[in-house]
Amino acid sequence: MTTEQYINHRNYFLTLEKDLGETTKYVEHCYDNYKTYSFEFFKIIQLSCAEIDSLLKDLCKCWNPDTKASNITQYANIIIPEYSKIEDYSTVMNFSSPPLSFLPWKDWSPEKAPTWWRQYQSLKHNHTENFKYATLENAYLCLSALFIILHMLRNTFKVGELHFLPCTQRMSIGYILKVTPPSV
Repeated sequence: MTTEQYINHRNYFLTLEKDLGETTKYVEHCYDNYKTYSFEFFKIIQLSCAEIDSLLKDLCKCWNPDTKASNITQYANIIIPEYSKIEDYSTVMNFSSPPLSFLPWKDWSPEKAPTWWRQYQSLKHNHTENFKYATLENAYLCLSALFIILHMLRNTFKVGELHFLPCTQRMSIGYILKVTPPSV
């Protein structure tokens, strides 16, 4: 992956992050509203997870160019040995009070996709019946998972920067997710 490709992925993330931040006009981002669902959350979940799928495939090909891995549990067979502590990576959303913390990869294994991913799949294949999964919580978990993957890509390919800048310098609305790698 080139720096230019990485920057394109990062900019896509920033667009999704901004879209999620815009939803604070309508829904307070707090624990009490985790189960609130909407079309905007649906869009953010769908776009974030499609990007996650694409980037995980790229990571797998980095370590195993001949891989036939084509879904998230198959990706786990390749990625988890390379990033054994991925389950401990967390993100914090400082826009709310108190700040919301997420561990989106905590229950990922070759046998089981994370809950937010399974709910994304339910939405993707039958959103009319499963619209209840288009929640604020899942939007945060998906966007957090994408942010962590971008962090891993930057370290793997030694490209780009995530620009951990103060909120006011990063986005005009002051919205930010911060990734925290696990302690060594």
